[in-house]
Amino acid sequence: MKLSFTLKSLGKKRAYINKVGLEIDISSKTCIRELLQQVVSQQVNTFNMRKEERNLLVYLNEDTVNHQAETGQIKFDERYNSTMADEEKAKTTVLMAFEDGLIALFINEKQFEDVNQAITLKENDSITFIRLTFLAGSIW
Repeated sequence: MKLSFTLKSLGKKRAYINKVGLEIDISSKTCIRELLQQVVSQQVNTFNMRKEERNLLVYLNEDTVNHQAETGQIKFDERYNSTMADEEKAKTTVLMAFEDGLIALFINEKQFEDVNQAITLKENDSITFIRLTFLAGSIW
């Protein structure tokens, strides 16, 4: 099923918003837990495949520089850390973060807070993840 995901990170100087289309293997009637696990599984597999790719000729062309200039950081696509992501650990982490309220989930602008809540997904539904961060400070 092809779904449209928006990723937002609050608490940064700029709230980066990326809208991506993902193809995940999930039925139309499912629960939040299954949705989170499928998204994490797809993202971990994509991350690990990028780690395995080796680009022999690393250079910056004009299109790459212009695209990276929009984010304010121009760099080579070097990967210095070759550690692969652990899919089971990532699934456990995302479920814990969701249950602890560190991730807000909206499907078609409706917020979902229970990991066991049943949902019905349709093709091209808009799903938004917002990673919430706490302000840190002390009074002494």
